[in-house]
Amino acid sequence: MTRGTAALLAACLAGCASDKPDDFVVRPPAADAPTAAADTDTDTDTDTDTDTDTDTDTDTDTDTDTDTDTDTDTDTATCRASDTGTCPPVTGGSGTTRDTGPATLKDTATPPDPTDTGRCNTAGRPLRQASGELVPPPPLPAVHDSTAAFWAEQARDEHTSVASFQRFARQLRQLGAPGALIARAEAAAREEEAHATSAFVVASRLAGVPLALEPVCVPDDVPADLVTFALETFLDGCCNETLSTAVALAQRAHATDARIIAHLDTVIADETGHAALAWATVRWALAVGGTPVRAALEHQVARFVVPRAAHVTAPAPALGHLGTRRTQQALDDAYRDVVVPCTRALLAA
Repeated sequence: MTRGTAALLAACLAGCASDKPDDFVVRPPAADAPTAAADTDTDTDTDTDTDTDTDTDTDTDTDTDTDTDTDTDTDTATCRASDTGTCPPVTGGSGTTRDTGPATLKDTATPPDPTDTGRCNTAGRPLRQASGELVPPPPLPAVHDSTAAFWAEQARDEHTSVASFQRFARQLRQLGAPGALIARAEAAAREEEAHATSAFVVASRLAGVPLALEPVCVPDDVPADLVTFALETFLDGCCNETLSTAVALAQRAHATDARIIAHLDTVIADETGHAALAWATVRWALAVGGTPVRAALEHQVARFVVPRAAHVTAPAPALGHLGTRRTQQALDDAYRDVVVPCTRALLAA
């Protein structure tokens, strides 16, 4: 486990183990000391990876993955809510739902159906409608460079997260949550706005044209239901934000562009706090909601699947654009090393 992942784990454990939401203090994770990597990855996904890879990864695997994935994902973000108002991070994953009995959290989540091309994971916190369905992301201007397009998508996700945290703060107020949680949610919205601005600067530089989006409106909501709120927070915050922070740590380990490194350092520090906030919020919801919240969470834990990394044909790790294999490894490792122990601590409290 890297130092960054260890710091992420510590912050999330502090959030999910505390009875007082203002007890946990989030500190930015320390960057891992760079060392040379002997990356002999021979996969044919056109990963030319000319960066000097200063991470400690002595990866000698000769992954010959021919990446024949035709990836027909149209990214329409039509992830449907279940009748509990939730949406798994990956739609259509098979073999993960159990309708009875307590949750048995596996050290590795059941892989999604490889024929399924749907995905709902984002770089920030996704935005939901009152129905629980994800709000479709706003369209982006056409960008021909794949790495510029990647950063534009990252910026759009962070941009959407601003409205998501505004909705989250409003729900916390409706539910009578402690002021510390509300204040932290409001601060997170401001941090996401800064992330979006910074990511658009990166995308614009790589695209050679200025890129931006209009503000995203916060959906009108019915009064928050505590069980649905806890489930959404577990999925969108505890799982999604924890996993996306781990991907940012992997991006940081391979990046060599100074401005992208500076952006990722800020994102990692802030998103670690956002993940810890989610764990602390679900801990509070469990304390207030009791058995109904616990039963719903246990059911959701049993059906969770780790998001699949998007198929990437032309990665640029030096610019923070990782290939499919590295991104998926970061997701899988973070699920095992952070989400699993934090969920066990949360449900054991």
